[in-house]
Amino acid sequence: MIPSQSGKDLRKEVESHSSALTNIRISEIKKVVWMIGFQVMSSRPNPMLRLEFFAAILEYFLETKDIYDSDDLGKIETKVKEGNRISALLRVKQTANPKNMENLIQVCLALQYMINTALQKKGYFFRMGKRDPKGIDAALNMFKNDVWEDEDNAGTA
Repeated sequence: MIPSQSGKDLRKEVESHSSALTNIRISEIKKVVWMIGFQVMSSRPNPMLRLEFFAAILEYFLETKDIYDSDDLGKIETKVKEGNRISALLRVKQTANPKNMENLIQVCLALQYMINTALQKKGYFFRMGKRDPKGIDAALNMFKNDVWEDEDNAGTA
């Protein structure tokens, strides 16, 4: 530990580092979710690929579950249980009927939507608002009008 670093500063640094690592991990899982989701939605029915899609969604949920509002968490957990039931049938019986295969996709897509929406409610992906000016040109751009120019007498000064 650096001698000049207080316990509070070190904790802040550790929390920041930990958050950054968590965000990287979640980003990687989210990337897998959309890549497999794209494959599932654009290819012939494949039971293993659908199980992989559900597994990726489940990992996405497990890594982010502590962020959600309790109402969102309850709805997502109910949908996860539905997906677990269908995926267990596909794994155990190793035969895929078309209804279960399609239902698993629909559960996955619903979960992906619910998770993304719950995370966005917390401002996880996008933050809306005005950005602070960056640099002097941007700051000057905020004040475009010439303060010495009177609109009524423009050009007569």
